[in-house]
Amino acid sequence: MKRTLSKILSVVLAGSALTVSLMAQSYPQINEADMQELMKHAQTMQACMANVDQAQLQALEQRGLQMESEIKSMCTNGQRDAAQQKAKTFAMEIAQSPVLRDTEHCSELAATVTQLIPYADVSGYHVCD
Repeated sequence: MKRTLSKILSVVLAGSALTVSLMAQSYPQINEADMQELMKHAQTMQACMANVDQAQLQALEQRGLQMESEIKSMCTNGQRDAAQQKAKTFAMEIAQSPVLRDTEHCSELAATVTQLIPYADVSGYHVCD
């Protein structure tokens, strides 16, 4: 199943906002200040993704799909070393992509939100409790 990076991040961001909302209901011990802090970070994540150039992100996705097809074809045709080199070159190329760096920054903000959730470690909780 293939999904675009932007779709995945949109789901993560929407899920984070929903998580914050549900946590207020599920964990009434979260105080108002903590909830405000979580909401502030969720809004920051959403604003971050709104600034990511979606056209560039889609172009990068298309290029990745094209590259995947080419590399699979090379592997099927016994060109393993050439396929490996092409994959490495492409990886280095996209690592320099500003849109990918922007998206990674937004992902880091999403990680910050989950770290702020005091009950993210559910090891002491049971789903039925």
